[in-house]
Amino acid sequence: MELNPGAEVERYDVETLLGEGGMAIVYRVRHRTLGSLHALKILTVTSPKLRERLIREGRVQATMQHPNVVAVTDVVDVRGTPGLIMQYVDGPTLESWLDQSLPALSEAERIFHGVLDAVEAAHAVGVVHRDLKPANVLLARTPSGLVPRVADFGIARAVDDDEHVRSTRSGAAMGTPAFMAPEQIRDARSVDHRADIFSLGCILYEMTTGKPAFKDGNVLDVFEAISQNRYRHPLDVKPGLPAGIVSAIEGALLADRDQRIPDCATFRAVMRGQQVWSA
Repeated sequence: MELNPGAEVERYDVETLLGEGGMAIVYRVRHRTLGSLHALKILTVTSPKLRERLIREGRVQATMQHPNVVAVTDVVDVRGTPGLIMQYVDGPTLESWLDQSLPALSEAERIFHGVLDAVEAAHAVGVVHRDLKPANVLLARTPSGLVPRVADFGIARAVDDDEHVRSTRSGAAMGTPAFMAPEQIRDARSVDHRADIFSLGCILYEMTTGKPAFKDGNVLDVFEAISQNRYRHPLDVKPGLPAGIVSAIEGALLADRDQRIPDCATFRAVMRGQQVWSA
């Protein structure tokens, strides 16, 4: 759905297009009364049930109030299509930032811990992201450096739970192939928080080695590699990585979720060398 600058959406005026993906279009908008900037995300896949689901998920996200989570502050109707009003983050995505250069290990760890904190806060209130990837992490520019803020909590679940929307998408599984846990590939509706742990392992791998754990390409090849736990060992890609980071990656990427690192607190402890993880 295309909106031109100056278009009105309830209490907001559209200023500019921020980005467009397979599921949504994002605009920068300004609150007409307050003058505050926000991001408006309009889904390109929808159904009558999806709006109701998004409103429920938005209510949960609004209670998180976490510095590393992009806040959802409103749900609006855009010509019959649901739109989410979110906190506007002035900065690049983690994906585009990593495309430019490999960060120093200390900075990669600092930013990753912010992502981990956000996911842990979501899990604490029963929210599983199900589409964690660098493109869904925004990096806010602050006086103290880049601060990660995770976006799109709840959207993947809303789509997965809507049979009509799933049937109109190409491919049965909701998510991004190179970051999806094996159980999500098999049945997206049956996943729990451990699917996010797998995705976090993929993100940490890329942030510390400069390469994806599972390369994009033929979807079936990617799924086969994930299901068989087949990826280059991180030390083969980036020699000298700390043992804790290597162990956390290995523990998070285990194909069997019952053997995988079980939660964010354990992930953090393994990364810091405070706990040894072995399946």
